[in-house]
Amino acid sequence: MENNNTNQELSAPKSGPPSPRADLLQEMRLASEELEQLLRPLDEGKLTAPGPGGDWSIKDHIAHLTAWELGIVELLNKKPRFRAMQIEDAIMEGASEDEVNAILHSLSRERSLQEVMAEFKRVHQAMLDTLEGMQDEDLLRHYSYYQPEDAGDPRDAPVIGWITGNTSHHYREHAVWIRALLNSQAG
Repeated sequence: MENNNTNQELSAPKSGPPSPRADLLQEMRLASEELEQLLRPLDEGKLTAPGPGGDWSIKDHIAHLTAWELGIVELLNKKPRFRAMQIEDAIMEGASEDEVNAILHSLSRERSLQEVMAEFKRVHQAMLDTLEGMQDEDLLRHYSYYQPEDAGDPRDAPVIGWITGNTSHHYREHAVWIRALLNSQAG
C-alpha cells in the first residue's frame, strides 16, 4: 500500500517530545558499544603495552575514563566528586587538567588489567543505575545543585554537560587515541 502521508495517524510521531535523559542514555549506549567493539579483540599484551615513548597504555586510558566517570557518579549522588577520584588536594591547589590527569595516571598505573576493567564496568553500571533514578529536569539542574561547595566549575551550567563530557564524549575522545596507539603498535 502506498503511503503518501495524507493519513495523519501514519505520519504522527510514535513517541512524545525528545527527552534529554533518553537521548543521553542512547548516546552513552552507542559510545560504550563503540569502545567495547574497539577493545574486545585486543589481548592483554595490546591492552597493557605502553604507548610510544613509554606513554599511556590502553589500560591507562580505561582507568582514566573510569576515574572521571566515577567523579560524575559521585557528583550526581551529591558526594564530593574530587575526593572519590583521589584528586581533591590537587584541585584545591589549582592543578591544571594535565597535572590532574598525571595524578590519576600515577594512581592507577600499577593496577592490574583485570582490576581496571572490572572497575570500568562497575563504575559505568553505577552511572547507568544513577541515571535510571533521574528525570529530565534533574539533568537540566545546575552543577551547583549537586555540588554547592565546589567553586571549581561553572556553577550555573546544566549538569548534563558534565555527564556527556565524562561519558560518551570522553569515550569517543579516548577511542581516537586508542586507535592511534594501536596503529603505532602495528607499525
